[in-house]
Amino acid sequence: MTLFSSVLQNIFAFEVSKVCLSARASLVSAVYGKALRVSSCSLAGFSLGEVVNLMSTDTDRVVNFFNSFHELWSLPFRFSITLYLLYLQVGVAFLGGLCVALVLVPLNKFLASRILSNNKHMLKCKDDRVKLMTEILFGIRVIKFYNWEPHFTQKVSEHRKQELSYLRAIKYLDAMCVYTWAALPVIISILTFVTYVLLGHQLTAAKVFTTVALVGMLIVPLNAFPWVLSGILEAKVSLERIQRFIGLTNQDLLAHYALMSPEDNQTSVLLSRGTFSWQGPDDGNECGPDGGVGRQSLLLHNLNLRVTKGSLVVVVGKVGCGKSSLLAALTGELRRLSGVLYVANREAGFGLVSQEPWIQHASVQDNILFGKDYDADFYQAVIEACALSDDLGVLPNGDQTEVGENGVTLSGGQKARLALARAAYMNKDIYLLDDPLAAVDTDVAEHLMKKCVMGLLKGKTRILSTHRIEFVQQADMMVLMDNGTIIKTGTPAEILPLVEAAPKVDRNAQKPEQRDMI
Repeated sequence: MTLFSSVLQNIFAFEVSKVCLSARASLVSAVYGKALRVSSCSLAGFSLGEVVNLMSTDTDRVVNFFNSFHELWSLPFRFSITLYLLYLQVGVAFLGGLCVALVLVPLNKFLASRILSNNKHMLKCKDDRVKLMTEILFGIRVIKFYNWEPHFTQKVSEHRKQELSYLRAIKYLDAMCVYTWAALPVIISILTFVTYVLLGHQLTAAKVFTTVALVGMLIVPLNAFPWVLSGILEAKVSLERIQRFIGLTNQDLLAHYALMSPEDNQTSVLLSRGTFSWQGPDDGNECGPDGGVGRQSLLLHNLNLRVTKGSLVVVVGKVGCGKSSLLAALTGELRRLSGVLYVANREAGFGLVSQEPWIQHASVQDNILFGKDYDADFYQAVIEACALSDDLGVLPNGDQTEVGENGVTLSGGQKARLALARAAYMNKDIYLLDDPLAAVDTDVAEHLMKKCVMGLLKGKTRILSTHRIEFVQQADMMVLMDNGTIIKTGTPAEILPLVEAAPKVDRNAQKPEQRDMI
C-alpha cells in the first residue's frame, strides 16, 4: 500500500510540474507579448524593474500556488471527515476542541490581511530596488568615473533595508500563523478529553488511543493550512499585478491613423487640428470635451501640417517646444485625442533616427544591415553619405568590429551616424530624423546634410528636427513650433528671421525680471 501511494504521489508531482512549466511559460510570454503591443503612453506608468519582476518574481509566485491548489479543496474535506469520525468516538465532546479552531479564524483573518498588505509593500520596494539597480548598471561607467560608489551603495542599501523590513514582518506573521496551527492538535486533544470527562463519560484506553489517532490525522491539514494560505495570498497579490499590466491599452494604429486618404495623391503626411498627449488612457484622467487633458500632461495641440511626397521639412523651435513629440505623434507613440492624422504607405514603416541611438551588440555591418540583404554598392554609398569611411579605417576590423552593448565602444557622434546609416539603408519612403546633427561637429553636419539628407535620401519624404539652422536653407518647408503647437509654416526665408529673433526677444523679456531681483 505504501509503495502504491508513493507511485501515485510521484505521478501527481510529475503532472503538476508539467502544468507549472506550461503556466510559467504562458505567463512570461503573455507579459512579454503585452510589453511589445502596449502603447508607449500606457507603458510609461511601469518601470523596467516592474516589468522584470512581473516575469520573474510574480510569475513564480503564481506558479508556486499550483503545487498547493488541490490542498485548497482537500484540506476542508479531510478536516470535515476527521471531525465526523471524532464525533462517532466521543460524541459532542469534540465541539470543545472545535470551538478553539473556530476562535482562531478571526485571528487568521487578521494575520492574512497583514500578510497581504506587507506583500504588496514588499513587491513595491522590490520594484524600486530593481529599477535603481538597472539604472546603476546602465550608468556604471559614469558612477566609476565620479567615484559615486558609496552614494549609490547607500541608496541601494536603503531600498533593500526597506524591502527587508516588510519581508521580516511577513516572516514573523507566517511564523505566528504556523505556530498557532501547529499547536492546535494538542489543544484540541486536551479540550476534547476534558469535555468528554465533564459530560460524565469514562475514558478508556481504546477511546483515548483512537481519539489521539484521529486528532493526529488533523495535524497534516492544520500544519499545511498556513502555508497554503500564505501561497494563496502571495499568488493573489502577484496575479493582481500581472492583470493590471495585461489590462493596459494596446497600441491601436488603425484608430491612430486616418483610414481615408486625401484626394491629393501627392500628400505624404497630413495633420488636421491634431491634439496628442503623452498621457495614456490608463492614467485615470479623462479627456475634456475639447480633447484636452489635465494641465500637468504633456500636450501637442491644434497641429495643422501638410507634407508633400519627396519634400524636406525642417522642424525648428526652442528646447522643449515639442519637436521630438511631433515626430513621436507621427509614429504613433503619443495618444491621439482629436483631429486627423494621415500617413501615406504607413504599412511600409518609417526610417527613424532618434535622439538617443539604439545600437545592438553586433558588428558595424550588422547594425547597418539590420537583417536586410547585403547590397555592396548601396552599402558603400550609405557609408560614404554618413561619413563613416574614416571611422571604419580606424576600427581594428573595419565594419566587422563588434561595437559592444549599446555601442559602448563608439563615441556619441559615431553612434548617431551609425543609426543614420541604418535608417538610410532601410530605403523607406518617409524618414523622421530627430536632430541627428546634434552629436557631430560643423564639418560632419554639413557633410551629412549634403551627402545624406539632400543626396542619398533625395526624393524621399524627410522630416528633420534640428537646432542647426545654418544647414536648412535648402529645405522645401520649415515648421516653427512653440509650447506644443505649430506657430508658422513657410519657406526658410520666411521662418529663419523668426527663429533668429527669438533669442533676442527672450533676453529682452528677462531684463525687467533681473532688475526686480537686484
